[in-house]
Amino acid sequence: MKNIVEYKDADGTCEVGDVVFLGSKLSEKAELLVVHKSEYCDVYIFKPLASEVIFMKDEDGNIPFYGKPYIFAKEIEIKEEQL
Repeated sequence: MKNIVEYKDADGTCEVGDVVFLGSKLSEKAELLVVHKSEYCDVYIFKPLASEVIFMKDEDGNIPFYGKPYIFAKEIEIKEEQL
């Protein structure tokens, strides 16, 4: 079963493979594909999973962020025994 954890101040962190929400209305759903960290700038690349995404996409249809993006919520898997 999947559950959505909201972050009060959009300060949530995410790892590669996480499904996150990039918008405060929880409609901007995306999966984090790649994180590249350098001494100059961190690059986060997301694959949009929502039909309506307001963010600019690259030529591959992915959403790049140059610097840490705001994460408003994250989708997590809940195991049966945790319910």
